[in-house]
Amino acid sequence: MFINGPAGYPKLKVTAAEIRHLGEVLLDIWLEAMDINDELHVLVKLALEASCVMERILNRHYEAYKIPEPDATALLDACLEYCQAQSRMSNYNALQICNVTMKHHYMVHACSRAKYLHPRFGWCFRGEDFMGTVRTVAAACLHGSRKELVSKKIGQRMCRAMHFQMTGLRR
Repeated sequence: MFINGPAGYPKLKVTAAEIRHLGEVLLDIWLEAMDINDELHVLVKLALEASCVMERILNRHYEAYKIPEPDATALLDACLEYCQAQSRMSNYNALQICNVTMKHHYMVHACSRAKYLHPRFGWCFRGEDFMGTVRTVAAACLHGSRKELVSKKIGQRMCRAMHFQMTGLRR
């Protein structure tokens, strides 16, 4: 389902498994409905085509630990084409169509290393998990603390928690 994402951008709220094969269907529908003289429609087509190429390559080598050549190069080319189309759409006539995020950056890195390690083995969301942890600790530190001391309290609690985690100690 589409919802309003950050800063007003549309966001598809589903899991990757739920939309794993949606790209090909969207591309078929788009090709029937698009206006070839509309630059935005052409950009959407390019992004969908690149997405489908990436999906096909990743599915073809699903059981592999790395993507063999020449598919690894084709995967990176499709990834870069997808990101370029997304970037151009994000700045298209001041419309909020695509939100280019750090996930695009991580995707380029995963695809550029595909000949050494299959992108499905990469973990792009480690930073998000850490931020969620910090957010929880920060919320706990806000209660009963003066504003100017909250950062110090967060740092102390995070250091203590990481110490316990790394040494295997429990409270």
